Amino acid sequence: KEKIYANREMYPCNNSNCVPYKNVCDLSDDCGDFSDEESCQNHYKCDNKTNEIIKKSQVCDGNIDCSNYNDECNSDCPNYNAKMIQTGFSTWTWFAGVTGTAINGLVVVKNTWQIIMDKDITEPKNIVA
Repeated sequence: KEKIYANREMYPCNNSNCVPYKNVCDLSDDCGDFSDEESCQNHYKCDNKTNEIIKKSQVCDGNIDCSNYNDECNSDCPNYNAKMIQTGFSTWTWFAGVTGTAINGLVVVKNTWQIIMDKDITEPKNIVA
């Protein structure tokens, strides 16, 4: 592969690719190795193991944007402990609701099946008047 050198309009990626400067720090991996997003001051890295990044303005804003909840559940956020409790309670409430709905659905199906099986279903008779 021929090495490409960047110019004033192009940003040199760590993998020898070049991208337009307008694509640097735009929350998109334009280089293919995330080097165009590495040193950006307007980014928040959700996890050091992944390349998931969000805008810094999305950190501690009350909305979960990182898949690991790190943008809201970290010690830098005000009310960190309250958010942890609220998030845990919301997750538990959702799980309990889904589980309860599924169990209720199974009970209805079971009861309907018992009614059908217990009925004495006979063929209709022709009534002649």
